[in-house]
Amino acid sequence: TFTATLEAVNWKRFDETASFVRSLQWDDREKSLDNEIFAQIFFHRPDLSSFFPNLTHITWKISSYRTALQLLPMLSPTVQNLTLHLLPNWLSGESGKNVQAITTILKRVHCRSLNLSEFQLNSAYAIAPIVQPLATFLGNQKKLTRIGLPELYTTAEVWSALRTLPCVEAVYMTNWQAGGDLERPWAFEEGTFPELTTLGWSSDNLEEAAMLLGSYTPPKLSNISFANSSRPGVPEVTAFISTLASACQGLASIVLNFFHMNRTEDLYTFKILSPLLRCRGLETLMIFDNKPILLQESDVQSMAAAWPRLRSLQITADPIDVIDEWDGTPLPVLFSIMHHFGRTLVHLGLWFNFKEDESINCWEVSSFLALRTLFVGLSLIHEKKKALVVAMLAGVCPAGVDLRAGLSPGAPIRDVDLAPEFRYVCEEFWKEAGDQIRDIHRFQRSVRYRLEMAEMENNRLRK
Repeated sequence: TFTATLEAVNWKRFDETASFVRSLQWDDREKSLDNEIFAQIFFHRPDLSSFFPNLTHITWKISSYRTALQLLPMLSPTVQNLTLHLLPNWLSGESGKNVQAITTILKRVHCRSLNLSEFQLNSAYAIAPIVQPLATFLGNQKKLTRIGLPELYTTAEVWSALRTLPCVEAVYMTNWQAGGDLERPWAFEEGTFPELTTLGWSSDNLEEAAMLLGSYTPPKLSNISFANSSRPGVPEVTAFISTLASACQGLASIVLNFFHMNRTEDLYTFKILSPLLRCRGLETLMIFDNKPILLQESDVQSMAAAWPRLRSLQITADPIDVIDEWDGTPLPVLFSIMHHFGRTLVHLGLWFNFKEDESINCWEVSSFLALRTLFVGLSLIHEKKKALVVAMLAGVCPAGVDLRAGLSPGAPIRDVDLAPEFRYVCEEFWKEAGDQIRDIHRFQRSVRYRLEMAEMENNRLRK
């Protein structure tokens, strides 16, 4: 990362370390540097072929054609990963020159970085004049394995170019800003994307999103991530999940974000997800939504029968659009999950509750053996039951488990927020509970150690 302008005396030292540079980052918004740094670099190193001889990753955040074009000398055959960020003010000022600069970069990358395997373009707006040069650029990059594009740029031309790439393993189509008038006729066709394993995309139209899968699914597709940015009803969501399960039964990972689902019901059951039981090889299932999807013990039994290799499970752990905070998944369901997935589950995220009139057995003999993260979201525990729940979790969770609460990390901004005071109470309780569980585990380790030492001493005295 450029952090300071190099003086003449620094160049000798720079030459000694340049070969160790693998990643280069530039941010147009960084005010501590001015564009003169590039003039100094080019003056001291007219031939940049050996400037960073082992450079493999470039991230360039740009807001004008000037710093966009300054990327060109940095390109070399060693570069494998290129990320371009078109900052929000990209269209302001000399937009014509800005567009021409990106077109020039896309043409030069093909000539100078022949081994490019990963390319990502981030932009808040669809810029129509860039689409055709982008399609031409992608069609020429036959070694690309990972591609990230704004959803608004995946037009017919771009999608046609992607379908010709023989090595693509992952495609991510992000949706920074809904809108735009570019046509997006997505569909897989037989024989295309032979190596595709990972697909991530977003859409405000579930019917259009389902069309992407169509009548053909790439044979190696195993990981899907989808985000919806509109307000679909339950029937639309159910139809989408059914299409997904029918078209992609070989999936190992499913991540679905329906934070804006428009429900008339306050609660919903596992029935909405039941089509996914067809995906017998599932290892990861993560569902995000403002409204809760509740689990019953019978649902866990169905999941166990369908997904014996499940390692990560999170279902609406932090719903913030609920009328009654006590309407969570019953805490005893946790024991059912432990019984069926105790040996395999590494991550569990669940919204549950424990009311004053409920009871549990906190002396369970079995426990989670592989669990590393327990995300409880905004789960609510009655004040009189908190000590019991802490004792129970200390008994069923392995030492070192990471207990997390609050809103999902990295979750999109949601239009309905929970009362801040309720979030504060939940997060504070679970922070204290995590500290108490760690104290219990430390005490247990200390007791085991003392017992082992006593047994060793006893065996020594017997001899």
